Amino acid sequence: MKHFLKIALLLTVVFAAPCAQAEGLKVGHVNMQRIMAESNAGKEARQQYDAKAKGYQDQLDVKIAANKKLKAEIDAGLKQLKPGQKPSQPLLDKQKLLATRDKELQNTLAVYQKELREFDATLTRGIVADFSVVAERYGEANGYDYLIRGLDALIYANKKQEVTDALLGEFNNQKNNK
Repeated sequence: MKHFLKIALLLTVVFAAPCAQAEGLKVGHVNMQRIMAESNAGKEARQQYDAKAKGYQDQLDVKIAANKKLKAEIDAGLKQLKPGQKPSQPLLDKQKLLATRDKELQNTLAVYQKELREFDATLTRGIVADFSVVAERYGEANGYDYLIRGLDALIYANKKQEVTDALLGEFNNQKNNK
């Protein structure tokens, strides 16, 4: 029992000390998803991403249409075959060509997806870097000890401490003044 009381006292001291110091802290939190979606920089980045994605999709659509046309030619040739008749060499060559094109299309799609992920990450890093400067200035000017980005690690965050709207306005003003 004596050992238990010592541990309880020790735990009380360990956990009470930071709480006493934390009373004077000013902490705010920012919803980065809203910053990315609602800020002018986020909207501009989304337009750039969508334009690049559309360009890739247009290129893919041309290849898909060519493959569909070739597939239709193959299907028409196969329909003309009599039961038990083997396909002609040109028809077999078209099937081989279609298989090659389909594989190339899959590879191209994978490359485009990778490039779009990297492009999105680059755009996001740029926005976060620009936003961080604004958030730092805002935090210093408004006496914050901490501004927390995102709520992933928090179980609860008081809405009164959310500074997303204020920072969104500051960020848009900063981007407009450049």
